[in-house]
Amino acid sequence: FHGPALKKIVGRYTELTGRMPLPPLWALGHHQSRYSYYPEATVERVVREYRARDLPLDVLHLDIHYMDGYRVFTWDRARFPDPAAMHRRLAAQGVHTIAIVDPGVKQDESYSVYQEGVAQDHFLRRADGSLFVGKVWPGDSVFVDYTKEAARRWWGDLHHTLLDQGVAGLWTDMNEPSDFLDQT
Repeated sequence: FHGPALKKIVGRYTELTGRMPLPPLWALGHHQSRYSYYPEATVERVVREYRARDLPLDVLHLDIHYMDGYRVFTWDRARFPDPAAMHRRLAAQGVHTIAIVDPGVKQDESYSVYQEGVAQDHFLRRADGSLFVGKVWPGDSVFVDYTKEAARRWWGDLHHTLLDQGVAGLWTDMNEPSDFLDQT
């Protein structure tokens, strides 16, 4: 691409390749994150302290302890009895939440995400056809086979579980995928 100036070159390039929409303004604000805020009372106390001290706070991150036993797309109802109500209270104070999503799905026959994934063959398999089982936060875990279009669509749709309850953004972590075992 030819100039005369860098701005013109970038403009021509993005005209061809497409331009990214601007993120929401809150996403550019102050984010508060640490290894887990729980229970709900602690989340609300952190927000109260920011407001009492007249400090900016746009986003609070929820790490793995909001989940029920580290089962992705669930809430620990002892720690967060009414996530939707909590999100409404935080939103009323101008605070958005971002929740972590880890790709390791707990291998648990009573867990709906695991059940659906197995039934629809959405998880990675070894050469012998058995499920690839690794260990991450929930213990024995399986991982989505992202080479399958149906699996990608299913996984993406699961995020509505969090978004529909008021989570404003998602933070994908351990997507290498991580495994606490060395299975080389």
